[in-house]
Amino acid sequence: MKRHLTETEIDFLASGSEELSQRERKEWTAHLERCIVCREHYDIAERFYNDLQAALAGGEKREDAAIADRIAGTTLAHQLSFGRLKPPDALLGTAVERSASIRGGLRGLLYLTVRYPGRTTAAGLLAAALVFALSLRLTPSTASIHSARVHDGILTAYDTEGRELWKKTARGMAEGNTEVGFSTSEGSLGDHFPVNVLDVHPSPGNELIVFSPILYGRPEDSFEPGVLTCFDSQGDVLWSSRYEPDEFNGFTNEKSGSWRIARTFTIPGRANAPQRLFVCIFYTPFSPSALLEIDGATGMPIRQYAHFGFLSAKPYRTHDGVIRLLAHGTNNAYGKPFLALLDPGKISGFGPSPHDPEFYGYRGPRSNAEIVYVLFPRSEFAQRSSRDLQNHVQHVFLNPDGSLVADVNEFPTDPNADPDLAGSILYSFDSQLRVKSVMFSDVIQQTYKRLRADGIRLRPLDSLYANELRNSVEYWNGKGVVPLRGLKFEGTFSFPLLRR
Repeated sequence: MKRHLTETEIDFLASGSEELSQRERKEWTAHLERCIVCREHYDIAERFYNDLQAALAGGEKREDAAIADRIAGTTLAHQLSFGRLKPPDALLGTAVERSASIRGGLRGLLYLTVRYPGRTTAAGLLAAALVFALSLRLTPSTASIHSARVHDGILTAYDTEGRELWKKTARGMAEGNTEVGFSTSEGSLGDHFPVNVLDVHPSPGNELIVFSPILYGRPEDSFEPGVLTCFDSQGDVLWSSRYEPDEFNGFTNEKSGSWRIARTFTIPGRANAPQRLFVCIFYTPFSPSALLEIDGATGMPIRQYAHFGFLSAKPYRTHDGVIRLLAHGTNNAYGKPFLALLDPGKISGFGPSPHDPEFYGYRGPRSNAEIVYVLFPRSEFAQRSSRDLQNHVQHVFLNPDGSLVADVNEFPTDPNADPDLAGSILYSFDSQLRVKSVMFSDVIQQTYKRLRADGIRLRPLDSLYANELRNSVEYWNGKGVVPLRGLKFEGTFSFPLLRR
């Protein structure tokens, strides 16, 4: 380690925080043995925690105002002894909360100065200067966030040189970073990123957008799955918002569930404007979902595209520079998987359905955002499964020549079968959106053979069945669904993936 430990790292180490990984604890401890400067500050922090534990052992309660003031004052003095004028938000916020006021921190500093005059006079003066500066709300200098990661329950932001900017507790969030997708005990979530470095706020510097995926059985979550949080480059929260579309109240008022965030992404703004922020949300454990455009300055929704069934989306750019949104998932109104191309400038209304939106508990008009909307048939696997195991478009693969492959994830007919053995049916399209072939994955063929061996009667996975599925792909024309076969589209999907 070529740098000094930060005040947050020394505080975690001295307090014996369980949030540290074994690697971090070993690396930081080895650094203390070599670095006199960091060792001196660690000794100060260690004495503070020893005094704190002695006070608690003597019957003094952590909630008592006196010890809270001492915690606040000592923590501020400890941080400022490093010569920084910007203590980490996590520690400063805790100190101010426990003392209930800045004055409480000053009282703690006076106490500490009397007890350790030689060590804390200068730190006390610096702390007083800091409190005064904070009272004037002076704006600190900014440093751009380049990347971030969630690891061992800690969210860490880094600058362009790979140096740590700040840390936040992130209990309950899945492992992941700004470059690589993450996975959970429930399986891989592919290219869904739990943290994104974006430039969606008008303030200087890059912002960090954070959301938490669903992690069941984690009541200690510090980031709620239904809340999107935006940090500035200093680690301060710019805004934090929960999204619960009122238009779906007719549905959600009759159900017991909650809204969750599935993914976030951006597309370039006009001229010098910030990037446009989009969020995909869904209501679990039931059907509704929505694609929202969010105001990056406030976190408030600007417009939304509602859908009855899980929806995920990502941006693509056409050869002539036009940006479109490629959406996929499940349409529960039709009970079929779907693939759609949306116009981001027309995000509004309710997606395709055989009945009016009110039938599904949605208060609002239909949408005209769909440029293309394709529905896939339910295979024999999906038809004989429960509704909760409905098949869905899991991935879409675009090729440079404009052709694409839709990966429709299926489920076994046996409800007790391992869902990991469900496999996929792959639909290949050319650039004019004509279905060229239907293929059964190796996994789904293995599942088929196992079920047949167990005595379950299933039709053969042969070319006849593949051709039947191919001819059953449908297209939404704005009024209803019609067979896709025979329709022609010139270069509908002939564009590459918009790079992150």
